[in-house]
Amino acid sequence: MVASFAKYTITTLLTLVASHKLLVTSALAVDIGKEYNSPVKELANIGGLVSAVAGNLYLIAGVIVFIFFLWGGFEYIRGAGSDDRDAIGRGKKVIFSAITGFLIIFVSYWIIQLIEALTNIKIF
Repeated sequence: MVASFAKYTITTLLTLVASHKLLVTSALAVDIGKEYNSPVKELANIGGLVSAVAGNLYLIAGVIVFIFFLWGGFEYIRGAGSDDRDAIGRGKKVIFSAITGFLIIFVSYWIIQLIEALTNIKIF
């Protein structure tokens, strides 16, 4: 018991000593804002934060629409395989809702693009 504890302790200490050069210090850190044009300065106010979040909401909404479209297709196929008319109807409803959601997202994106082009104000 004591021998195995000593073995694990020595191994742990040797690992820490050997890896101390791998630890990052603040002296070696890179100022990301200067090097990579960090968008943090654009998030300083509430408008910049809303613009950053809203731009990503289109991506999230698109993924959700895709998942619902797959779910509706699966429900439709499952209903057709088991002759369950209710499942086919549910599948059609989900597919129709996914297509409607996609059209709403698509039209809202292009309305925002049109407003940006007409007013020369960058929204996203």
